[in-house]
Amino acid sequence: MKKRFYRMITASAAVLAVGCGDTTSPTATTDAASDGTTAADATDAVDATDGTDAVDATDGTDAVDATDGTDAVDATDGTDAVDATDGTDAVDTTDGTDAVDATDGMDGMDGGMNLAEPSPATQALFDAIEGYAAWPKFEAAKEKTLSASHMNMWVVAYHNDVVTKALADSTFPLPVGSILVKENFAGKDDAMPMALTVMEKTEMGWYWLEGTPNGKVIVGSNGKAHEGHDVPMCSSCHKSDVNDGVLIQPLPGAEMPGMKTGEASADSKALFDAIDGYESWSKFTEMQTRQKSASHMGMWVMAYYNAPVQAAIDSGTLPLPVGSIIVKENFMGETDQMPMALTVMEKRDNGWYWLQGTPDGKVVLMEDDTPLEGPSVAMCTSCHNASVNDGVLIHQF
Repeated sequence: MKKRFYRMITASAAVLAVGCGDTTSPTATTDAASDGTTAADATDAVDATDGTDAVDATDGTDAVDATDGTDAVDATDGTDAVDATDGTDAVDTTDGTDAVDATDGMDGMDGGMNLAEPSPATQALFDAIEGYAAWPKFEAAKEKTLSASHMNMWVVAYHNDVVTKALADSTFPLPVGSILVKENFAGKDDAMPMALTVMEKTEMGWYWLEGTPNGKVIVGSNGKAHEGHDVPMCSSCHKSDVNDGVLIQPLPGAEMPGMKTGEASADSKALFDAIDGYESWSKFTEMQTRQKSASHMGMWVMAYYNAPVQAAIDSGTLPLPVGSIIVKENFMGETDQMPMALTVMEKRDNGWYWLQGTPDGKVVLMEDDTPLEGPSVAMCTSCHNASVNDGVLIHQF
């Protein structure tokens, strides 16, 4: 499945794999530049203002508006980082590849992530999704949609004919042979995805894959390839007991949790009081208008934060201080006047306190009447991993 990448941002690639670029794997593949560095750090990148480049170049120049009079695009010496006229690239690698438009079908990702050859089962899955771009798309992600749970990547989700029939027949759970493919783009205007996340229903349950469009498997910081039935990065959010593990939109026939409400505990009542008037708080720059959230069942969301969070944004420091509060409104429709639910996280002395409630101060209940409130709400913590960006998904500090 050979496809080419364009406008690759290797720093974002490393974020997607949650630090997978800091370890090596016996089967990982990288492209080495002629000076012994990789495509991600061997040269300049994007518009550095201090005379150096955004990726810590060793030559003191940057990719755009470099102090030596050259830049990455339309450089004064006749070369550029994208489709250089002299056949070279910004990194000038000795193996014939470059940071953008590499001859082997790969680009800067080789320098930003550890990649491995697929197992036989994963190769069969790559073969099965050949031509997926012609498959139907989920209504909730027919166009590129910002996904907080995918590290603020822009995603588009497809499904095969098995899922198409299941949706038409309201078959639940999805049958064996169902395949969902999610493209992950670093930028909304990018032409090609940086990564593919795939889930296939097998007799043993969901088989997970995080790979590249040219058939490589992403390797995590723990040295394990992101493939198989046990990939915590995928299964921690895609809980099989909730909507059959599908987050992009509710499935016909699924009994969705969160339709019942109960009285808030004393701690949650105090939090409801603290967020009174949150509508006047600041909005994250990444979410100035409502956006469809793949991780919130395709709902339209808007996120606000209070003054302690603003102080952390201004200083660029983590972890967020005690007293930080983030409120996310969840709307069923893009133009709905009232949110159906509020998801709230408050930093307390012992960590984050989670709350899923309603605008009138009730707490949402699971089907077994478990209230979605407190320091250990699996539906929240499974995605909001406190060890990564202090559990905040919507904004990178």
